[in-house]
Amino acid sequence: SASRPFFRSTEKMHLYPIPESKYYEFAAYWMQKKQIELSQELFHDIYQQFDGHTWYVQYVLNLLYGAVTTTVTKEDVHKAIVHIMQREQELFQTTYDKLTDNQAALLVAIAKEGIVPAINAGEFIRKYNLKGTSSVNKALEYLINKELAYQTSQGYIIYNRFFGLWLKELINWQIKSRSVSVAILHYYIKKRVDWYRLFFVCIAFFVVSASDLQADAGEEGAWGGG
Repeated sequence: SASRPFFRSTEKMHLYPIPESKYYEFAAYWMQKKQIELSQELFHDIYQQFDGHTWYVQYVLNLLYGAVTTTVTKEDVHKAIVHIMQREQELFQTTYDKLTDNQAALLVAIAKEGIVPAINAGEFIRKYNLKGTSSVNKALEYLINKELAYQTSQGYIIYNRFFGLWLKELINWQIKSRSVSVAILHYYIKKRVDWYRLFFVCIAFFVVSASDLQADAGEEGAWGGG
């Protein structure tokens, strides 16, 4: 209030993203100090993926700087991001498991869209089989309060960009597993194989799928540093 000695003694300052060209010059300079080549095209991909947000871009660049010895490739960038998601796997899974069905469904829908300009739009609700507007608003309020979702000037996004990527990977794996399971089921029904054998085949498939998912998230070697 005006009665306090430091009332309005400071002013607000909005921090905009570092311009991409300047950021690339900075990143390329320090990479070259270590004889590492980082193309402008690859940097552009990293920058755009995280909307120029310094914390995320710098996290990825830091891993690349510590692991790459010659030229940064798309595979290197992918490994770096997967490694980050692996580091956060336990937290992401715990956070996701604590959500109600409505909250989880809305969070996944936002992750798949990337950004949602109109959260109550009928098209968006129908596309992801969400419940009514009131349920969506209630779930959205919780997600925002827990800093899982965030409203930008363009629309709603997942607050933690790595969590958003993790959710997309989780969704893709579930779709892939479901598709393969259905294909196996159709094959065995067509061949009229006994149901006991089908049961054990399905169990084996899910065990192998779970192992593959863990392996994909668990890059070792240069990416295993703390």
